[in-house]
Amino acid sequence: MGTIEELLSAYEDAETLAEAESALDALAGQAPTDEHHIGDLYDQLADLAVEEDDFSLAVRAQRRAIELGCEHLDIAREMLAWYLLKEGQREAGEAAFSQLQAERGADFALLLTIGNARLDSGDASGALDAFDDALALAKRSDDPDAIYEARAERRGCREEMRLEPDDDDLEVRRVAIGRGSAGARESKGAR
Repeated sequence: MGTIEELLSAYEDAETLAEAESALDALAGQAPTDEHHIGDLYDQLADLAVEEDDFSLAVRAQRRAIELGCEHLDIAREMLAWYLLKEGQREAGEAAFSQLQAERGADFALLLTIGNARLDSGDASGALDAFDDALALAKRSDDPDAIYEARAERRGCREEMRLEPDDDDLEVRRVAIGRGSAGARESKGAR
């Protein structure tokens, strides 16, 4: 097995993701998880797996990160749902997102994450539903930045679906142009 230091070194020096996972599994079995932040190491491994398009490993590692505890637990739970969608486990991914929605209620950022996860996993129609919900929530809050962000995400999705621009798509373009003009005026004034 090796000492905790040897196992940490084996993780850090691993040449493959499989070796890194194996070293973390051995480490988790031996070390106090909170003292060595093993949950955070699993979270890091999940990120590395995503970079390699290994969503099976990403799901396993993210589950372990959540189980052991990691610094950004809420984000880890969102990412697990996303990775499940990417791996093709649509029902499990949607269930994980539904659980988060039930816990958080009307959460603008979560709706944007759901939309992006669905879009990334090939469900443009489901993504548009989430972006529509985010836009409706942003409009109810009357937060101009949230409205702009929701419109922009929604517009990108609608463009990917090759849908004709609607009033919200046109408004995001108008606001973007206005923001660009204001930024240009500010930078000229700073000279």
